[in-house]
Order: sequence, then structure tokens, then C-alpha cells
Amino acid sequence: MQMEALKEILDQRLKGLSAESFIPSDPISIPHSYNNQQDIELSAFLTSLLSWGRRDMIIRAAKTLLSPMGKHPHEFLINANVKEIKFAESFVYRTMNGIDASFLLKSLQNIYQQNTSLQHFFIDKSVLEGLTDLREALLKTPHEKRSEKHIANVAKKAAGKRLNMFLRWMVRHDEKGIDFGIWDKVSAANLILPLDVHTANSARKFTLTERKQNDLKTALEITEKLKLMDSQDPIKYDFALFLNDNPV
Repeated sequence: MQMEALKEILDQRLKGLSAESFIPSDPISIPHSYNNQQDIELSAFLTSLLSWGRRDMIIRAAKTLLSPMGKHPHEFLINANVKEIKFAESFVYRTMNGIDASFLLKSLQNIYQQNTSLQHFFIDKSVLEGLTDLREALLKTPHEKRSEKHIANVAKKAAGKRLNMFLRWMVRHDEKGIDFGIWDKVSAANLILPLDVHTANSARKFTLTERKQNDLKTALEITEKLKLMDSQDPIKYDFALFLNDNPV
């Protein structure tokens, strides 16, 4: 398919997208339930790490993990003692259990006690460098080996769908009011497509890639094609590719 024709199709899909129809049934509804930027960021990060499986189940799991932290989870976390974080030990969602959840909260607590925002890891570097540095910072907290699988390792060519989705939420200034755009030191032009089975299948239908693997190389290849349609905001087409396989 010619790029101009494809752009017209995807742009038309975006025109039909609205925050009112998309947000309530998507995991992004969780950070949208907060007003403070630090609460939005923390809830978005935790929700993104849970984002595999059915969307309604992801939303339920995120609420279960965040609800004990109250209306201001960021403030709760940076001030919480060991006893106050113990609630996470009973958390279970798919392959993430209480060991993993407790580690993530303790690790994020350590990071937030030193940095006001996770954006710190992405300033003046590429997205891939930032994702690698963020992972390394998270893994400095003592943990069991099993917990590492919940934080994608792009240095080993993982597509990093959940982490790239989190970046999309934080970085894009979305005129429709879906993504937050609260990070001002990372450019939307440098984002990478949050590649999952749905966006990958759509991309293949639209001849954006011929690769069979849903890995980092495929995500980067599709992203470069999307930049031909919008060099400053290529990942807005994530919505169009996703909705092709998941109508709202």
C-alpha cells in the first residue's frame, strides 16, 4: 500500500477516536483518575507494567494495587514504612505476584526519594538509553530473579511494549485528551511504538513490516514507517493500529 493512501486510512481512524469512547475501557483510565502529576506518573507506570491480558482485568488489577495507597499514591509511597507496604505481598495478577509487586513498590520508593520524576532517566539521551537506565535503577533494589521479567530489557532486544506505552502516556501532547504530555524534556518525535500482538498484526496488514517477530527490531521498523506520516508525533498512530484489531 502506498504511504499516502495508508496515511489517509490511519488519519481517518484517528478522527473517529474520542477520549470519551476510549479512556473508560482502557488501562489509561487509571492514571486519569488522579490530578496531581506525580500521582499520574506513578499510577501510570504501575498500570503499564500490568498491561497484558484483557483490558478490564488490567484495570481491576491496577485498582487493587493502587487503592491501598489512597488518593495520593506518590506521597504515600515516598513516606511509607515497611509495614505500610506489606499490603503488596498479597497481590496477584497473572505472572506478577506479591514478591514482584513488593519489589516494584520498594524500588520506586527508592527512586522517588531521590528524583521527583522518572523523566530524570530520559533527559538528554535516546529512549532506548533511558529505558536501559531506568531498568538498571529499578533493579538496584534487592530482588528475586523472577521479578526482572516484569521490566522489559530493550538492551536484549525486547520490544518493551508496556514501557513504551508508559512513555507514550507521559510524553505525547494529545489534542484528544487521552495521553497526558506531562513530560516536557522528552520529544514525542523520539518515541517508539508500543508493539504488541494487536499493533503488530495491524502493521502487517498495512504492510508496515514483513517481520514475523514481535521484537524491538520490528517495533523500530514500524516506528520509522510511521515517521514518514508524521515525523513529530509518529506514535499517535498507535491508536489507529490498535483500534484496527480492537474496535472500541
